[in-house]
Amino acid sequence: MSNSLRTAVASAIAVTALSALAGTAAAQGTDKLSIHGYLTQGYAISDSALIEGIPKEGTTDYRRAALLMRYATSDNDNFVLQIAHRRLGNSPSMQFEPDVKVDWAFYEHTFQKADTRLRVGKAPIPFGIYNETRYVGTQLPFYRAPYAMYHEGIYTSETVDGLTLMQPIFTGSAWAMEANGYAGSFSYLDFITTRVSPTAYAYVGQRERASSTLGGSLWLSTPIDGLRFGGGANRYTVQNAFFQPGKYSFDGWNGAVDAKFERVLLRSEYRRLMAHKLMDYRGWYMQGGVALTQKLSLNGQAERANYIVQPIRAVTAGYTSSLVRDDAAGISYAFTPSLLLKLEGHQTKDHNLESVLAPTAAPVKGKYFISSLSLVF
Repeated sequence: MSNSLRTAVASAIAVTALSALAGTAAAQGTDKLSIHGYLTQGYAISDSALIEGIPKEGTTDYRRAALLMRYATSDNDNFVLQIAHRRLGNSPSMQFEPDVKVDWAFYEHTFQKADTRLRVGKAPIPFGIYNETRYVGTQLPFYRAPYAMYHEGIYTSETVDGLTLMQPIFTGSAWAMEANGYAGSFSYLDFITTRVSPTAYAYVGQRERASSTLGGSLWLSTPIDGLRFGGGANRYTVQNAFFQPGKYSFDGWNGAVDAKFERVLLRSEYRRLMAHKLMDYRGWYMQGGVALTQKLSLNGQAERANYIVQPIRAVTAGYTSSLVRDDAAGISYAFTPSLLLKLEGHQTKDHNLESVLAPTAAPVKGKYFISSLSLVF
């Protein structure tokens, strides 16, 4: 039995066992402990270079699974632990990914009078529409949250080690708001294609630590049920990343429109991230879906991201890298509300490759296909 198949079987057994455990706890009247989880198993194949871990020969080593345990010591106090397992095919980032890791680990207190929630520990960052659910397959129109906004494997973190605050505002109004803030640090993977000889390049990675992180977001509901607007900003400091040794700060902001109605889904987000005189990243996506029946949905998505690395541009006039140019269409079928099948096809023309490619090379065209089955409990 292959390693990937053994891991898939182990994940399925763990989910089944903990589902039984959760049912047993409920049957015994234990309301302090709740256990939930998800498992998404995918198959992916590409017709071009390695992209997001997908090889030409195809892979079943494409998976997300997690177990979320919440223990309530009182009505206002909770301890939350999430254990996760993720595989991204042949992606070089997998050399930094353990088979099982602590995904979330935080204490949460609710101040009842103000309805303020405080989280201390390793908690999801209040960022964008999908960050807290970016791996929950039944919550996503496609296998992953849009790469241009959320990335995957590299250049991203879904959590922050520190403090997170969530504050509802004007809760009785049709224009209710939610404000979020966070501070702390986080780690992410940094990869680069670097020249190792006059004629050869290598694709190498390292784990980087972002410190002095500060950020926040604001969501505004509207009188139209299902329509809301959001935005946020953040700042953090990095030391000795690949493209520029030394210490420097990133500044970013983002905006979102989220319209989720009974049979129609329309979403769009924009993100800009800058390191002064070094790098300028701009990404966005548009996403739409329509429920043809109670179980069958059609989905479409377009995403784009460009970035400019100033040290490269200084020696290559007009250089701008098309990091992401991905157009996708897919269908999803819900056997039950907790079991979802997705089939999707993507067409790309970009530099978003996990392989050796000169930074100034022409974008690579390609297509890839993903089928996935998602379960939540």
